[in-house]
Order: sequence, then C-alpha cells, then structure tokens
Amino acid sequence: MTGAAVVFAPMWGVLDDKANGLGTRLASGVAAFSCALLWICAKWGPSGEFAVIAGLALFGASSGGIEPLISAHIQRLQLIGKYPSLRLFGTGGWVLGLAAASLAVITGTLEAVYLLAGLLFGYLLIASSSGHMTVPERGKTQWRLPRPVVLFVLIGLPIPISAYVYLVFSAAAFQSLGLSNAGAPFITLLLMAALEVPAFLLVQKIIPGHGLLPLYALAMACLALSWLALMAADGNILLQAAALATHAVSAALWASLQVNVVRHYSKAGLAGFSQASASAMAKCLSATFAGVGAGWLVGAHNAMAAAWFILILCLLSLLCLLAIFRFSGPMASTKVPRNELIPIER
Repeated sequence: MTGAAVVFAPMWGVLDDKANGLGTRLASGVAAFSCALLWICAKWGPSGEFAVIAGLALFGASSGGIEPLISAHIQRLQLIGKYPSLRLFGTGGWVLGLAAASLAVITGTLEAVYLLAGLLFGYLLIASSSGHMTVPERGKTQWRLPRPVVLFVLIGLPIPISAYVYLVFSAAAFQSLGLSNAGAPFITLLLMAALEVPAFLLVQKIIPGHGLLPLYALAMACLALSWLALMAADGNILLQAAALATHAVSAALWASLQVNVVRHYSKAGLAGFSQASASAMAKCLSATFAGVGAGWLVGAHNAMAAAWFILILCLLSLLCLLAIFRFSGPMASTKVPRNELIPIER
C-alpha cells in the first residue's frame, strides 16, 4: 500500500496543477470506492484475493496523494504561514481514526472502519471546490523537484525514520507497568497523534519569521533530545512521556518546514506536483532506511542500537545544515513567512 502511494502520489499533484481541485476530487473518489470495496470484502468475504489486493492498491495509490494536494491548495489560498494551525485538522482526523479503530476492535466490528473512512472520503469528494484551469507557466515546464527541496527532504529524513523505532521502544513503557505489550505499537501511535495537537500549536508560535536552517536544526535537536531521554528512561514513565512529547514537537516542525520549503523553491504552477513528489520521496526513503537500517539493527543487535542509529542520522543532518549555512548564502537566508501574501500563480 505504501509503495502504491509513493508511485501515484505525484500524479495527483500533476492533475491538481492543471485544474484546481480536480486531483483532490479524483483521489477522494478513488479512495472512497476502495474503502467501500474493502468493507464489502471484510463484511461478506471476498470472491477472491484479487478483490482485496485491488482494494488495498487503490487505497494506497489514492489516499497517499490527498495530503500534498491539500497542502498545494493551502499555498494557492496564501495560507502557508498558517499551515501549523491548519494541520491540526489532519491531526484531529488521525486521532479520531485511531480512536474509531480501537473502538471497533473492542466491539468486534473492525470492518466498520472501512465504511467510516469511505463516508469521510465521499464527503471530501463532494466538499472539494470545483475545478478551473490555472494560467500555465510560460516556457518549457520541467517536471522535477528543485535541488534545494531534495536536499531539505534528505536532511529531515531522521524524523520520519525515527517513528518506526519508537514503536519498538514503546514496549518498555508497558512492561514497566506490568502490562502486555501486544498493543504497544497501536497505543503509541494514538499517543503520538494526540501529542501532535499541542505540538502544532507551539510550532505555530515558533516558526513565522525565522530562518529555515535554524528551524531544521531545532527539529533535529528536539529529535536527538527525545531519543536521549528515551534511552535513559529505563522504565521511568514520566521520562518516556517527556521523550514522546519532544518527538511530537520535532515531527510538527518537520511537517511544517517541508511544506514551507516546497512553497519557497517550487516553480509557479507546480505546487501540487512538488508537494506530492516531496511527500512521496520522504515516505519512500524513510520506509527504506527504517526497514533496512533500523530494522536490521533491531533484529541483529537490539533496540538500543537502532536508537544510536537515529542519533547518528541527527548528527549528520546537523552537519549538513552547518555546511549549508556557511557556504550557501541564498538558502541560509530563507525564512518562513509571517503572513504569506505572494500569490503562488505569479
């Protein structure tokens, strides 16, 4: 499912740049259909494995592109400076989705989650603004990510990679309470999602008017501090909670900064493509490094080795930021706008 999202997410961005809202409506419609198909398979049993595989592939290909499409729409509405507060809607949906899934597990009606997701995607399909053609950019259009965007995506990779290792470490908190760790990953995701709400509110106050490089350095520093606290917790629930909260701040910073980077360096008329491509690139690389790097370390050694792996990645990112600050004047002076007033279709 993740692979399908990575492959098809940029396609929705291309559609979005040709006609505002079309990509979002099309992606939402396909996602709603796939959810309905999966609900039918779960409720009455599939006629074959093909139906389940097709539903999962369609869901991954469609749902993965919706967030970057909405981010591109935020750019055109000139609300990029308010992205952290707008992102709370996505965080709220993530929390409600996890809560609904847990309730469905408790009540034994897990297939109802597909039906709920399908209804919400259907609402997004209906509520999306009607499409209209944008003014095309003069000259030959190059469908590729600008080098600064690629560089910033690579620098920020330790943050999405670390989420995998956090799920491994979460078992320690449950063991210290004498509870079973079978549901540790799910509960950890729910806690991380809930902590994003105050984290994005805090980030909203921090980032406007400040430089991208210092803010990326702050995100890496928060990530490193969260892992150092978690490694030193040794069953201390309060210290583990503080580590998780610090991780939420680093994740909120990273998500907000990536959108601002793409906005600053992408060309006119390519907002959706750039947002979708950057998101797909981050997902693909973080999943690869998390599995090949952190996953191998956990299997071959222990979870502590994977934690050191994350800390080393943080150090490498900080060194890259320092090099950019010293040798790249234009990139070093880039700042997050306080209130975005420059039209995206310039």
